[in-house]
Amino acid sequence: MERRRKIQDIVRQRVSDEDMARLALGKPWIALTDIQRQEFVDLFAQLLRDMFAGTIDDIADAQVRYLSERREQGFAEVRTKLVGPKIDTLIDFRLADKLGQWSVYDVVIDDAGLVSNYHAQFTRIIRDHSYAGLVKKMKEQTLGVKACETTTVP
Repeated sequence: MERRRKIQDIVRQRVSDEDMARLALGKPWIALTDIQRQEFVDLFAQLLRDMFAGTIDDIADAQVRYLSERREQGFAEVRTKLVGPKIDTLIDFRLADKLGQWSVYDVVIDDAGLVSNYHAQFTRIIRDHSYAGLVKKMKEQTLGVKACETTTVP
């Protein structure tokens, strides 16, 4: 549990939750009120933290190999490779410079972008249910993860 909190703190400091949430949601973002936007950002951030924390055991013994870096007009992409007993994965971090602070706005794992994957899922859920249906599903998933965290095995 403590390890998970530390991971969440690191992710919170270096990831632009709002940018990732806005890009993942796409066009529906425009129609949201400020309160709805903040709710969505909070739910999306928790979804990301749960996903990152859920994979920590797979990467705990891995080494990060820096491959390259590319910068262009306030944006950067850092290419890395995680290599370990349970993992051999390319991970690219896409960053934006906001007032001198670099923040991650997308993570590409083995050529699959997190933002584009979430965008496809969110678009499908909104089409089949509604924006409210998407928010409901996100809340249910967050509650499910929290329930698993608080359940102890005898």
